[in-house]
Amino acid sequence: MNAQSVKHIHRVTALILLTAILFYLFFQINKRSPFVEANPFAVDPYDAVGSIAIQVAVLISLLSYARVLRWRDEATQNKASLILHGHILVLAAIFMPLCSYALAEFVQLVPPSLWRSLLIAELGSMFLLTLICGLALWAVFTGMPTAPPPPNLTPADAIDDLWSLVRVPVVRAGSIFPPPLVT
Repeated sequence: MNAQSVKHIHRVTALILLTAILFYLFFQINKRSPFVEANPFAVDPYDAVGSIAIQVAVLISLLSYARVLRWRDEATQNKASLILHGHILVLAAIFMPLCSYALAEFVQLVPPSLWRSLLIAELGSMFLLTLICGLALWAVFTGMPTAPPPPNLTPADAIDDLWSLVRVPVVRAGSIFPPPLVT
């Protein structure tokens, strides 16, 4: 795979990671005052769906970003299929709670207010951002050959990928850190 393709995958991965972080903030901020009074999805079962989804979305998007960083640093680490599957899981983990939140907006009658209007605007923005991520993912991976993942992957491989979140920036900033730390 050429460097330009890896660069495009890195960009869409960064966008999906940012979306997962924004989804986390959307979920956490809207459970607090003044939004909680206007928030029909701050209670179970809607809250339970979101609680699980934010953990899945943030963890998998972070792992996918780590895989891309490692791939950019070590060209032999082509994990395009793992990255693609991770992105699909992240977008599904974001989309499903958003659908349940939209359902809550129709099922639970909450009096109109400024906070409710803002909450609905945030919900619509999250839907739009998720759609943009899906389209970007489709555009980047359409026609791109992805080899199946190795059959012998272990949790240690995921830990090695996550370690690249620390290793790659430290190596790139090697002039700042003492040499024994970088090597």
